[in-house]
Amino acid sequence: MKATRHTGVLGALMAFLLVGALLGAPPAQAVAGQGYAYMWMNYAAAPLQTTFAPRQEYSANSAGGPAANTFVRTGTGAYTVTMRYLGLVGGTVQVTAYGVDSTRCGVGGWAPAGDDLKVYVYCFNPAGQPANSAFDVSFTNPGYSAGALGYVWSYQTGYSAYAWTTLTGAYQFNSLGGANAVLGGYTLRFPGLASQGGHVQVTAYGGSPNRCKVVNWYPSGGDAMVGVTCHDAAGVPTPTLFTATFTDRSGPFGTSRHRAYVFANQPTSASYTPALAYQHNSAGYSNTVQRLGVGDYVIRMPGMPLEHGIVHVTAYGSSPDYCKVYNWYPGDGVYVRCFTTAGSPADTQFNAAFSE
Repeated sequence: MKATRHTGVLGALMAFLLVGALLGAPPAQAVAGQGYAYMWMNYAAAPLQTTFAPRQEYSANSAGGPAANTFVRTGTGAYTVTMRYLGLVGGTVQVTAYGVDSTRCGVGGWAPAGDDLKVYVYCFNPAGQPANSAFDVSFTNPGYSAGALGYVWSYQTGYSAYAWTTLTGAYQFNSLGGANAVLGGYTLRFPGLASQGGHVQVTAYGGSPNRCKVVNWYPSGGDAMVGVTCHDAAGVPTPTLFTATFTDRSGPFGTSRHRAYVFANQPTSASYTPALAYQHNSAGYSNTVQRLGVGDYVIRMPGMPLEHGIVHVTAYGSSPDYCKVYNWYPGDGVYVRCFTTAGSPADTQFNAAFSE
């Protein structure tokens, strides 16, 4: 892998400043409220219990600017992200592990702390043991929408398999105002958001090493339907809590100025253009996918400012394979790697989305 701004431990160390020297006074208008935030956390082995700020070109906070996000490593593979001035109950979080190795990450929870929001991220190696890892994390509440957008937090594993359970409260959102629903814990319905394409991201929820992915998504009448499956560290299908976001011509937090996504469904093809219904590029270009090797891919997203923003990746299908991002930079593309349960490279279908 070529050396870039996204690689190298020394580069990561130099990319961070202690937060006290960076934040300064809070903006006068900042109050806890609705909005969004994201960041790339690339200091996987940061000193414990020390607050750092991410690189600002890969950080955003609608309430306080890019310097309003910070993080602390609280233990092996355990991180607390603070998003200042976004401390309302509700919203949703997506997390994607970053790097060339086979670690993976999920969200352990998120909650307001005064005017701020705390997001808890946990990362694991293929054996299910806690492991330090870089990651991308995004939050939105209630879902500023530049297109069709819906999200849910599947907060229990005992949903009826015979009748739809309507989700209520601040942890579900539908840009058309409908009440999303779940069947059996792993089939989701987003009323009114039917699309012949669109895009889905899924993140496992809780402190376990379980992982989740999208199985399918499709229109049914006027609704968008999404299927999810989850596996434990051994690759066995396992009841797991998760967050899921459905978008169509939008980013994972809705308000992205620049956004692109693909459904990469030809894992052994040398190079191809994904089906236009299942890809989007806000600059008006077509995205393409190139296979570099087993489980190793680059997505070309012309017109995207890849010197900024974040990337989310979710594996697709019923197998226990999983995927992550390991690079993105301008003039080249977004790099994705996929793995088997044992952590070996695997040719796998996946969804990938860039947002800035």
